[in-house]
Amino acid sequence: MCPREKHVRKQGVMGYALYEKLIQEIARFKKEVERVHLHNYGEPLLDKEFLRKIKPAKSSGIKHVYFVTNASLLTEKISCELVGSGADEFKISFNGTDPLTYNSTMQGLDFDRTLQNILNFIRIRREAGSQRPRIIIQYIPQGSNGARSAEFKKLFHKVIDASAGDSLMVVSLHNYGGGKTYCSLRRDDRRVCPFPWEIMMILWDGRVSTCCMDYNGIQILGGCFEGSVTTALE
Repeated sequence: MCPREKHVRKQGVMGYALYEKLIQEIARFKKEVERVHLHNYGEPLLDKEFLRKIKPAKSSGIKHVYFVTNASLLTEKISCELVGSGADEFKISFNGTDPLTYNSTMQGLDFDRTLQNILNFIRIRREAGSQRPRIIIQYIPQGSNGARSAEFKKLFHKVIDASAGDSLMVVSLHNYGGGKTYCSLRRDDRRVCPFPWEIMMILWDGRVSTCCMDYNGIQILGGCFEGSVTTALE
């Protein structure tokens, strides 16, 4: 649902040295910074150092460490490491209710394998006697999956552990400026986007963009290459 086919900026993974530097600087503002999201475009579990990156964020005092995944790479080994990582929460995009609707929407992935990954994670977390990280399983109703929100909730209602804080989420498709057009726009809509004042979007190469909707990094506000987070926007 993201405009991947129009994603032309250089792709990569943030190096550990830059990441660690940024976390140390962000931690100085932990009263103001409530959450750190360890993802942007792409699948975070493809990063071979992803699990290693969670610990310094939590040990530095960040209140909430979070990421979004499609769970296709959520192996038992990764699940075991996640349970002991300190991560607070992650969201799983699961846009189907059976092999046909899932595989046609999450192209290249497999319904049964991903579902089993989720079941394995919940089992491993329970066996470890832990309630973290909690999970959100998200469904986006659309044409390719039949918009079967009721079936989605029925599929996962008995799977998640509400006592651990797990939850289900059904959200609507939304537009990306110049990328996707799922919803008609009202000409009289004069709302102002709050993202530039509420989040700091640091791309993998250290550049700072206005928000995650700027998928090609066109609106660059500054960079965190050699300077600090506090001077990136100067």
